[in-house]
Amino acid sequence: MKIVYKADIVMSVPAAWAEQYKYCANDDDKRQITEKLKALEWPFTADHVNAIIGNNSWTDCICDECGNDFPSLVRIGDEPDYEAHWLDLCKTCLQKAVEL
Repeated sequence: MKIVYKADIVMSVPAAWAEQYKYCANDDDKRQITEKLKALEWPFTADHVNAIIGNNSWTDCICDECGNDFPSLVRIGDEPDYEAHWLDLCKTCLQKAVEL
């Protein structure tokens, strides 16, 4: 188990985006987004990143139970990967699970 922080997710976006789209050099849109993300100076916010990318999919910190976005979650299970099993829960949903 570990705590997942939205701030860490946001901070990792420029590098993660560049890695994801490193072979898209001919895609002008992806290249421009990569350049804009790399130009961000910390501390930048999720709103800054979302404005550059055009959506919030890269900065979400969503509870797998209630579906809300939080500043932090508890991750239970494996590190996210292709065949991994994990669950990200907010404090309220985790408390409800304990009460069950």
